[in-house]
Amino acid sequence: GAETPELTIINVTDYSCPFCKRLEGELVKVGKEYPQIKVLNLNVSFKEQYEKNGYNSASYALNVWQNQRDKYEQVHELLVKKPGAHDARSLKQIAKKTGTEAQLVDDKET
Repeated sequence: GAETPELTIINVTDYSCPFCKRLEGELVKVGKEYPQIKVLNLNVSFKEQYEKNGYNSASYALNVWQNQRDKYEQVHELLVKKPGAHDARSLKQIAKKTGTEAQLVDDKET
């Protein structure tokens, strides 16, 4: 989005939420059609925090953004593209495919 936007849309989203994943596509369109608008995604893991699978897609994405920013867009697209909720297996597959395994931290260990 724009550096000094006329409007900022703050999107609270969950990589394991099917409705959030549908909205993502629409927000991408808005960003392309209206360059004066900035879309800011706040990633949360509502569903995953109760499943206790050890890994958290929002934390993983944030780690990639902070430490391997050049890989973030690819990771983000794969997280959104997967139908349904994420689990340890799906996150490990994405990390392996994108070379971001170091950013995937087991929440049970922290």
